[in-house]
Amino acid sequence: VAQALEKLPADRFATAAEFAAALANPAFGAATLARTVATPTASFRSVAPSLRRSVLALSALTLAALALAAWALLRPAPPAPVHRFALALPTSQTPDPTALFAISPDGARLVFDFRPPGGRSQLWLKERDRYEATPIPGTDGAFDPTFSPDGKWLAFVQGGQLRKLQVTGGTAVTLADSTAALPGVAWLDDGTLVYARLGRRELRQVSEGGGATRTVWADSGGQVENIVALPGSRGVLFTRCVGGCQLEQGLHALDLREGASRLLQPGAVRGFYAHTGHVLFVRPDGALLAVRFDPDRLEASGTPVPIRDSISVVDGNAALLALSDEGTLVFRAGAPGASASRYRMVWKDRDGRETEVDSSWTFRHAAFGANAGWALSPDGTRLAIGLSTDAGDNIWVKHLPAGPVVRVTFDSASEYRPRWTPDGRSVVFGSNRAGSAGLYRRPADGTGVDSLILRGQIYEGQLSPDGRVLVARGGGQISLVGGRNIGVMRLGVDTALVPLVATSFDESELALSPDARWLAYVSDETGRPEVFIRPFPDAETAKYQVSTGGGVAPLWARNGRELFYITPQREMVVVPIAPGPALALGARQVLFRLDPELYLLEREFYTPFDVSPDGRRFLLARRIVGDSPTVSPLLVTLNWFEELRRQLGDR
Repeated sequence: VAQALEKLPADRFATAAEFAAALANPAFGAATLARTVATPTASFRSVAPSLRRSVLALSALTLAALALAAWALLRPAPPAPVHRFALALPTSQTPDPTALFAISPDGARLVFDFRPPGGRSQLWLKERDRYEATPIPGTDGAFDPTFSPDGKWLAFVQGGQLRKLQVTGGTAVTLADSTAALPGVAWLDDGTLVYARLGRRELRQVSEGGGATRTVWADSGGQVENIVALPGSRGVLFTRCVGGCQLEQGLHALDLREGASRLLQPGAVRGFYAHTGHVLFVRPDGALLAVRFDPDRLEASGTPVPIRDSISVVDGNAALLALSDEGTLVFRAGAPGASASRYRMVWKDRDGRETEVDSSWTFRHAAFGANAGWALSPDGTRLAIGLSTDAGDNIWVKHLPAGPVVRVTFDSASEYRPRWTPDGRSVVFGSNRAGSAGLYRRPADGTGVDSLILRGQIYEGQLSPDGRVLVARGGGQISLVGGRNIGVMRLGVDTALVPLVATSFDESELALSPDARWLAYVSDETGRPEVFIRPFPDAETAKYQVSTGGGVAPLWARNGRELFYITPQREMVVVPIAPGPALALGARQVLFRLDPELYLLEREFYTPFDVSPDGRRFLLARRIVGDSPTVSPLLVTLNWFEELRRQLGDR
């Protein structure tokens, strides 16, 4: 007390913590008492006894008051109460039940994707202190919303570009091109952003002010999902997937200083950093677990602890959960597989007018490797398609428009991406069956047995019009020289693919012209996917670039006079092809735009649409939105870190 009451600040305790330590130290108190009380000064002894008693009483009272003040100052704050509630919004503002969402670092703002039936998606903002949500102008067709560390800006992917926009409004600013959609964007504390490049096999970093980008991680054998920033700008979390997350997936931490990543948790769908010193991760079955994590060393330690179950996981690789820096948890509950997207087939004419094929038929795409694919029979009366059912991934044939759906393949392995034989009697498809993966053929009515055409990791194949030559593409999920390459094999003559278009770049999405004179395909040799045409089979004699500004999914009209492809802005483009011995390309024309509910993965490495025999209509798959009455609302927990600490204890 004497030291606490010294006149000069330098003689008093520097902090309340030092004062508290002195109060708890008997040796300190004895030494101080010996110096100040045991040897009172003569002037104090000369004071009247009654006054001395008053001074001592006052000193004791002062001591008690100071001790009480120190205790009040230094005692732990009582735990904040945990509050839980469901976020209910009007039907006109209901978040997309299968889309990701983002929460601001302070937990006061939630951004989500709203997609009216048949309309275009847009990002909406829900403020904590407001009843209703409001649309964010300039975010039509945007994906992957991410808040800046100060919560004032929003980053997102739109039209193949990484863009940012002030939350309070303004004009969106483009930060980078050739950006992949849906794997997430990480906005770091140092004012840089990490995003996935088109193709999702490369992570790049760019300043929040734009400018040059740099590669911080690349992997030819897997793809990136769910990028999340770590504190201090040291690194990011991300999920690495193989086979569209069906063969392999795991949570990794990337060290941005060293450019190296390490596996934190195999089998994890998505990871999050909690400011309790833990990494949270969601498994494919919807279970949420936590493990202690050192953000400086980027290492996890200890045994993961289950926190809760029933987190909604869409299509096996998108966990619907967001966590703020201050401890607000938002998630959507759901049983495993309950959020798998369902689709129905639609026709679109050249003017963009849409009609359903069969309103009573809905389906799920083949799950393995995101290998959705379908093809119309040569006469246009049947549709071969890879479907996911309780029996697994198989090839089915739908009789158009309202006929039955007939199962064609029955193996327990996954079958995918069917193509018709020129005579329309059989379908050719890929299969990942163990020990005998390859390209197979089977009668389209499901009779007979599967016949192996070519063994190996083959992800798409097409027979020439005379049925004598196979054009196929291998590579992608396995590490091959040049990644994805296109080869050719003469049936009954060759025993393996002979390289046709095989470079150090990716070549995929092959499309042989109806007269077998030209091969259209996609290559990333310019730094982004573009559509090219080469002569067939003499592919090394010439090369023509068809698209500019990016292009995927080439497909010929049945008469060979037109080539269709899709731009990064999801525009369906047609290019006239003049008849004659030389290739003569006409002027490109945009026919219509594919809205986000029409199936088109950002890089499918396959053409996920087909064209009618007369070339007037396009067959596309439309995702069904909001038709399930059992969709769980968004569930919010305030001060969730208090609950997390109780569950984890010292772990």
